[in-house]
Amino acid sequence: MNAFLDLGLLKATVARFNADKAPRLAAALSYTTVFAVAPVIIIVVAIAGYVVGVANGTGHGHHVVEDRLIGAIASSAGQGAAETVRQMVTASFDKPRQSIAAQVIGWITFIVGAVGLFAALQDALNTVWHVEPQKRTIFVAIRERIASFGMLLAIGFLLLVTTLANAVIAVINARIAALLPFAGAGVLFGVINVVVSIALIAGLFALMYRYLPDTEITWRDVWPGAIVTAVAFVIGQSLISLYIAHAGIGSGYGAAGSLLVILVWVYYSSMLLLFGAEFTAVSKERRAAAPAATHSANGAPPRAAAAGR
Repeated sequence: MNAFLDLGLLKATVARFNADKAPRLAAALSYTTVFAVAPVIIIVVAIAGYVVGVANGTGHGHHVVEDRLIGAIASSAGQGAAETVRQMVTASFDKPRQSIAAQVIGWITFIVGAVGLFAALQDALNTVWHVEPQKRTIFVAIRERIASFGMLLAIGFLLLVTTLANAVIAVINARIAALLPFAGAGVLFGVINVVVSIALIAGLFALMYRYLPDTEITWRDVWPGAIVTAVAFVIGQSLISLYIAHAGIGSGYGAAGSLLVILVWVYYSSMLLLFGAEFTAVSKERRAAAPAATHSANGAPPRAAAAGR
C-alpha cells in the first residue's frame, strides 16, 4: 500500500518518464495503433464471435461481440470514433464472398498488422526498461512474432471478458435497482462495476508488463504498476470522454475528425500505459536497492550479513 502513497516514488517515476521521452514513444505507438486497430478488432471479433455463435447456436456471434466492443469504444472515445471503427470492421465481415486466395491474403494482412502493433509496444516497453536491442536469428524473430500473436489473442479475450462483464453488471444493476426499495442500490452496483473494471483492466496491463519486455519481471513487480495504471485509466476514461465530447477537437477536420478523435484517445491510453511501465520499473529498482541500503547502514556487506545469520 505504501507504494501507492510514496510521493518520492511518484516523483522518480515522472522524472524517468520524461528522461525516457515517453510522450514521444506514446506518439509513435499511437500512430502505429491507428493503422492496427482495425486488424486487432477484426481478429478478436472473428475468434470471439465464432465462440459466441457456437454457444448460442446462431453462428453469427460476431455481431454480438462487435456491438459490445463498439459500445465500449463509444463510451470512451465518442460515438463518431466508434462509428468509424464499426465501418472498418463491418466492411470486413459483410463484404461479398471472396476467393480462398483473397481471404488468406486478407487474414495474413490483418495478422501482420496486429502483430506489428505488439512489436511496437514491445520496443516501447524495452525502452522504458532500458533493455538493449539484441541481434536475433530469423527463427527467433518468427517465434517471438508467434508469441506476440498469442499475446494478442489473450489480451483480446480479456478485453472481451471486460466488456461482457460490464454489460452483465449493468443489466443486473438495472434489474436489482428496480426491485430493491432503497435508492443506494444503483450506487452500490455502480461501485461494483467500477471495481470489476479496474480488476480486469489491471490484469490486462499486468499481462503486457509481465511478458512483453525482453527482461525478467516477476508478478510481484508488475502488479503495483498495473493497478495504478488501471485506476488512472478508469478515471481518465471518463475525463477524456468529456473532453472529446465538449472540446470539439474533430469538428474542424471534416471526415478526418473521427480519426483524429481516435488518435487523441489512443495517445492518452499509450501515455498511461507507459507511465505505468515506468512506475513498475522504478518500484522494482527501489525494492532491489532496499536490502543493499539496509546492509550498508548496518556496516556489513550483504553477503557478510547473510553469512552471519
